[in-house]
Amino acid sequence: LAGEGLSRGLLTAKHVEHNLGLQTLAMVPQITQLKKDQKRHHYIVDKPRSAYAEALRSIQVSLMYARVKSPPRTVMLTSSLPGEGKTTLAVSLATSLAQMGSKTVLVDLDLRNPSVGKEISGPEITEGVVDYLRGARELSEIIRHDEKVPKLDIIPATIVPANPLDYLGSR
Repeated sequence: LAGEGLSRGLLTAKHVEHNLGLQTLAMVPQITQLKKDQKRHHYIVDKPRSAYAEALRSIQVSLMYARVKSPPRTVMLTSSLPGEGKTTLAVSLATSLAQMGSKTVLVDLDLRNPSVGKEISGPEITEGVVDYLRGARELSEIIRHDEKVPKLDIIPATIVPANPLDYLGSR
Protein backbone atom coordinates (compact mmCIF):
# COMPACT_ATOMS: atom_id res chain seq x y z
CA LEU A 1 0.00 0.00 0.00
CA ALA A 2 1.25 3.46 -0.83
CA GLY A 3 0.42 4.95 2.59
CA GLU A 4 1.71 2.01 4.60
CA GLY A 5 5.07 3.67 5.20
CA LEU A 6 3.27 6.63 6.81
CA SER A 7 1.42 4.51 9.36
CA ARG A 8 2.61 4.63 12.97
CA GLY A 9 0.75 1.49 14.06
CA LEU A 10 1.33 -2.22 13.81
CA LEU A 11 -1.08 -3.33 11.12
CA THR A 12 -0.50 -7.08 10.85
CA ALA A 13 0.56 -10.01 12.98
CA LYS A 14 3.82 -10.09 11.04
CA HIS A 15 4.47 -6.42 11.95
CA VAL A 16 3.98 -7.25 15.63
CA GLU A 17 6.23 -10.29 15.52
CA HIS A 18 8.93 -8.59 13.47
CA ASN A 19 9.02 -5.24 15.29
CA LEU A 20 8.39 -6.41 18.84
CA GLY A 21 9.64 -9.97 18.77
CA LEU A 22 6.37 -11.16 20.30
CA GLN A 23 4.05 -13.95 19.23
CA THR A 24 0.59 -12.80 18.16
CA LEU A 25 -2.37 -14.63 19.64
CA ALA A 26 -4.88 -13.16 17.19
CA MET A 27 -5.75 -10.04 15.28
CA VAL A 28 -9.21 -9.03 16.49
CA PRO A 29 -11.22 -7.17 13.85
CA GLN A 30 -13.42 -4.21 14.67
CA ILE A 31 -17.16 -4.79 14.63
CA THR A 32 -18.65 -2.36 12.18
CA GLN A 33 -22.28 -3.52 12.03
CA LEU A 34 -23.83 -3.47 15.49
CA LYS A 35 -27.60 -3.36 15.79
CA LYS A 36 -29.11 -0.51 17.78
CA ASP A 37 -28.49 -1.14 21.51
CA GLN A 38 -26.51 -4.32 20.74
CA LYS A 39 -23.56 -4.84 23.06
CA ARG A 40 -20.28 -5.81 21.42
CA HIS A 41 -19.96 -8.99 23.45
CA HIS A 42 -23.47 -10.04 22.42
CA TYR A 43 -22.31 -9.92 18.81
CA ILE A 44 -20.48 -13.19 19.55
CA VAL A 45 -23.74 -14.76 20.70
CA ASP A 46 -25.68 -13.41 17.71
CA LYS A 47 -22.93 -14.09 15.11
CA PRO A 48 -20.89 -17.08 16.37
CA ARG A 49 -19.28 -17.63 12.97
CA SER A 50 -18.15 -14.04 12.49
CA ALA A 51 -14.49 -13.08 12.14
CA TYR A 52 -14.76 -11.37 15.53
CA ALA A 53 -15.96 -14.54 17.29
CA GLU A 54 -13.33 -16.64 15.49
CA ALA A 55 -10.54 -14.30 16.60
CA LEU A 56 -11.67 -14.60 20.23
CA ARG A 57 -11.74 -18.40 19.97
CA SER A 58 -8.24 -18.24 18.51
CA ILE A 59 -7.07 -16.34 21.61
CA GLN A 60 -8.71 -18.97 23.84
CA VAL A 61 -6.99 -21.83 22.03
CA SER A 62 -3.65 -20.04 22.18
CA LEU A 63 -4.06 -19.51 25.92
CA MET A 64 -5.08 -23.13 26.51
CA TYR A 65 -2.17 -24.54 24.53
CA ALA A 66 0.38 -22.18 26.08
CA ARG A 67 0.33 -24.53 29.07
CA VAL A 68 -1.38 -27.74 27.98
CA LYS A 69 -1.07 -29.59 31.30
CA SER A 70 -2.41 -26.69 33.35
CA PRO A 71 -4.21 -24.05 31.26
CA PRO A 72 -4.42 -20.61 32.88
CA ARG A 73 -7.37 -20.03 35.17
CA THR A 74 -6.74 -16.30 35.33
CA VAL A 75 -6.04 -13.87 32.48
CA MET A 76 -5.24 -10.20 32.93
CA LEU A 77 -5.69 -7.70 30.13
CA THR A 78 -3.83 -4.43 30.21
CA SER A 79 -2.54 -1.73 27.90
CA SER A 80 -0.48 1.41 28.08
CA LEU A 81 -3.21 3.88 27.10
CA PRO A 82 -6.92 4.36 27.73
CA GLY A 83 -9.33 3.64 24.90
CA GLU A 84 -7.38 0.75 23.39
CA GLY A 85 -10.19 -1.77 23.85
CA LYS A 86 -9.37 -3.54 27.12
CA THR A 87 -12.97 -3.58 28.34
CA THR A 88 -14.37 -4.66 24.99
CA LEU A 89 -11.81 -7.44 24.70
CA ALA A 90 -12.23 -8.57 28.32
CA VAL A 91 -16.03 -8.78 28.13
CA SER A 92 -15.92 -10.37 24.68
CA LEU A 93 -13.31 -12.94 25.69
CA ALA A 94 -15.30 -13.79 28.85
CA THR A 95 -18.43 -14.17 26.71
CA SER A 96 -16.61 -16.44 24.27
CA LEU A 97 -15.32 -18.63 27.12
CA ALA A 98 -18.82 -18.87 28.59
CA GLN A 99 -20.27 -19.70 25.17
CA MET A 100 -17.88 -22.64 24.93
CA GLY A 101 -19.23 -23.97 28.23
CA SER A 102 -16.71 -22.68 30.75
CA LYS A 103 -18.10 -21.15 33.93
CA THR A 104 -16.59 -17.67 33.64
CA VAL A 105 -16.24 -14.82 36.12
CA LEU A 106 -15.05 -11.45 34.86
CA VAL A 107 -13.75 -9.19 37.65
CA ASP A 108 -13.33 -5.49 36.91
CA LEU A 109 -10.31 -4.35 38.89
CA ASP A 110 -9.83 -1.10 37.02
CA LEU A 111 -10.58 0.95 40.11
CA ARG A 112 -9.58 4.22 38.46
CA ASN A 113 -11.95 3.94 35.51
CA PRO A 114 -14.44 1.09 36.02
CA SER A 115 -16.25 0.20 32.83
CA VAL A 116 -17.16 -3.50 32.71
CA GLY A 117 -20.48 -2.94 34.50
CA LYS A 118 -21.59 -0.55 31.76
CA GLU A 119 -21.29 -3.36 29.21
CA ILE A 120 -23.66 -5.70 30.97
CA SER A 121 -27.36 -5.68 30.24
CA GLY A 122 -29.80 -5.81 33.14
CA PRO A 123 -30.63 -3.63 36.12
CA GLU A 124 -28.41 -0.69 37.01
CA ILE A 125 -25.33 -1.78 38.94
CA THR A 126 -24.77 0.13 42.17
CA GLU A 127 -22.48 -2.17 44.18
CA GLY A 128 -19.28 -3.89 43.22
CA VAL A 129 -15.85 -5.19 44.07
CA VAL A 130 -14.84 -2.25 46.30
CA ASP A 131 -17.95 -2.78 48.43
CA TYR A 132 -16.88 -6.40 48.86
CA LEU A 133 -13.24 -5.56 49.59
CA ARG A 134 -14.17 -3.15 52.37
CA GLY A 135 -16.62 -5.66 53.88
CA ALA A 136 -19.83 -3.77 53.07
CA ARG A 137 -21.27 -6.51 50.82
CA GLU A 138 -21.06 -10.27 50.47
CA LEU A 139 -19.75 -11.73 47.22
CA SER A 140 -23.21 -13.09 46.39
CA GLU A 141 -24.59 -9.53 46.57
CA ILE A 142 -22.22 -8.07 43.97
CA ILE A 143 -22.08 -10.83 41.34
CA ARG A 144 -24.08 -9.91 38.26
CA HIS A 145 -25.30 -12.27 35.57
CA ASP A 146 -25.49 -11.33 31.92
CA GLU A 147 -29.03 -12.14 30.77
CA LYS A 148 -27.91 -13.28 27.33
CA VAL A 149 -24.85 -15.33 28.37
CA PRO A 150 -25.86 -17.93 30.99
CA LYS A 151 -22.40 -19.04 32.16
CA LEU A 152 -21.00 -15.52 32.43
CA ASP A 153 -20.84 -13.82 35.82
CA ILE A 154 -19.42 -10.37 36.38
CA ILE A 155 -18.05 -8.67 39.46
CA PRO A 156 -18.11 -4.99 38.51
CA ALA A 157 -16.26 -2.06 39.97
CA THR A 158 -18.69 0.75 40.67
CA ILE A 159 -17.04 3.36 42.85
CA VAL A 160 -13.64 4.93 42.46
CA PRO A 161 -11.84 4.92 45.81
CA ALA A 162 -9.43 7.70 46.72
CA ASN A 163 -6.50 5.27 46.69
CA PRO A 164 -7.21 2.09 44.67
CA LEU A 165 -3.91 0.50 45.70
CA ASP A 166 -5.08 0.36 49.30
CA TYR A 167 -7.81 -2.06 48.21
CA LEU A 168 -5.81 -4.08 45.72
CA GLY A 169 -2.90 -4.46 48.14
CA SER A 170 -5.04 -5.49 51.10
CA ARG A 171 -5.80 -9.02 52.27
